[in-house]
Amino acid sequence: MAPLLRENGESAKLPDTVRVRAGPKGRIMRILVDMDGTLNEFDSHFILYVKKLGYDFDEYDFNHNGNWDISQFIITSDNQKKIMNTICIDMSFWDTIPPIPGAIEVLRDINKKHEIKIVTTPWKDDEKFRINKIKWMKKYFSFIGRNQIIFSNKKWEVPGDVIIEDKPETIVNSNEFMYTLCHDQPYNKNCNPDYRFSNWNVVPGILQKIEREVK
Repeated sequence: MAPLLRENGESAKLPDTVRVRAGPKGRIMRILVDMDGTLNEFDSHFILYVKKLGYDFDEYDFNHNGNWDISQFIITSDNQKKIMNTICIDMSFWDTIPPIPGAIEVLRDINKKHEIKIVTTPWKDDEKFRINKIKWMKKYFSFIGRNQIIFSNKKWEVPGDVIIEDKPETIVNSNEFMYTLCHDQPYNKNCNPDYRFSNWNVVPGILQKIEREVK
């Protein structure tokens, strides 16, 4: 069996925990999918809210020297983290985040072939924030059932064959346990996933490569 190649050409070890099962229409994988920054446009929406509050945002620096802590790029002498918290405790912020183009159609198709689990971390460990995420999924991804949504801040501990994610820490910690697909963002350029993508339309092809690898 040929080794899986990372995009940089290096061999990637086949994870010991891959549990691909034979299904009636082919192989079925358990695929974990992140929400913020992977299914939705968190960053651009956050920048919009920053400007609504009357602050500037250094988009050039963010796009070229991105850091997971997006609050660092708010141009102000005020407390940046406090501004971010003000935005993120506002339910209207979460209600109005748009989905990333192509994500709905591609995930709908993947959901017909594989076992999908949405694994997400609410801004606060509070019931209203969890309910908000459930409602957002129902609004845009109505084909995903409530039993497919998992709340966790340690996603690498959730059993899965593949994870689709944007957070560098999660990618790094998940590499040992499952295949990692990283949605390209300015802040994750230095992590080393099995695959990267910037357009959801290429994801089905990546999953097919993984299916062939684990035959």
